[in-house]
Amino acid sequence: MSNTAWGGGLVQVINLIKWIFTTIGACLLALAIYLSWSTQRFALRAIELPGEVTNLLPSQSSKGSTTYSAEVLYTGRDGEPHTVVSSFSSNPPAFDVGEAVLVLQDPAGERRPLIKSFMSLWGTAVIVGGIGSVFFLIGGGFMLAGWRTQRRHDDDLRARGQPVEADIQGVERNTSLEVNGRHPFVVVCQWLNPQTRELHLFRSENLWFDPGPHLDRERVRVLIEPGNPRRYLVDLSFLPKLAD
Repeated sequence: MSNTAWGGGLVQVINLIKWIFTTIGACLLALAIYLSWSTQRFALRAIELPGEVTNLLPSQSSKGSTTYSAEVLYTGRDGEPHTVVSSFSSNPPAFDVGEAVLVLQDPAGERRPLIKSFMSLWGTAVIVGGIGSVFFLIGGGFMLAGWRTQRRHDDDLRARGQPVEADIQGVERNTSLEVNGRHPFVVVCQWLNPQTRELHLFRSENLWFDPGPHLDRERVRVLIEPGNPRRYLVDLSFLPKLAD
């Protein structure tokens, strides 16, 4: 994996954004799946009871628009009249006053009754899943774009990079990245530019095993961009591969 010493702050911000968006998206998608599963279980065990829309309850949004929720009168299993209000409001109203509807009642009483309609049953899961998909696609798009850019940079350095021999300084933990409570390892090396007498510090790609015991040499090859040593690729092809 190639590295660059410039724009580090911007790269970290982009990495943070893509991880945040992907994580939020994955959590929302997981929540949508759970809501769908829970609703399906409820719908399978619920008892259908006839009801009638008796009123349309208006509600006003912060933007001044008015939407309507249906109030339904039905007779419960106990023989007593009950009312339930639809969990979603809309304009135009989804129901008409006097319209016959079905009410789903949980025989165990674990969930409140719901009007048998798509939005009442599945609306929350659909909305949460839709938002989660947007977040996940944005984060995934950032990741895919970053991966493709990185691959292109790596291929470019392998094709035309200037090889130099850098002295291995040791192995460090990359504490800026954490996955499942673990920080990856990086190999640190340095190279003195004989023309400018500038000392360049290189860090390898992230490694999910300790490469220390396998560093059987004092120097490692680094491919640098001609005229710009800030873009480089530390060649660790001699290290063993981590088994799946």
